[in-house]
Amino acid sequence: MKRRHVVPLLLLVAACQGETRPPADAGAGAGASAGAAREPEPIRLVASEYAFTSVPDTVQPGWHRVVVVNTGKAPHMAVIARLDSGRTVTDFLAAARAGKPTPPSTEVGGPNAVMPGDSLATAVNLPAGNYAVICFVPDSAGRPHLMDGMISPLVVGNGGLAAM
Repeated sequence: MKRRHVVPLLLLVAACQGETRPPADAGAGAGASAGAAREPEPIRLVASEYAFTSVPDTVQPGWHRVVVVNTGKAPHMAVIARLDSGRTVTDFLAAARAGKPTPPSTEVGGPNAVMPGDSLATAVNLPAGNYAVICFVPDSAGRPHLMDGMISPLVVGNGGLAAM
């Protein structure tokens, strides 16, 4: 390798070192160090009409595999939205039901529409904060399942409290 290629190669390697997602095998196997990060348990959300069950109260910040299992008779989804400025799912739901703008939030991802009897998974990076798990799938009248209460709180980290 020529010398002029070494510096760009080192810069590329250094840039790749900044990734925050743990490797798939972190914490596993005989060669893993005692302090290595382990992959967190999947966040398993069971969806039906019109609720999520098994939403954990609190999870640690970082990458998570989010799995939605639809046990209902209609399609459902799980949008994960970070709530800004100490807002709660109660605030979000009250504003939606009143036809007012919902409190500031940032959608961070989540499994899209899951058909009845099926499941779907995705990976989501969750920094510390208060979140809402929301189903925006409309019913036959065009009304989002959120309006029937299909929203649940999720706290990431040891901060704040997301109240319902």
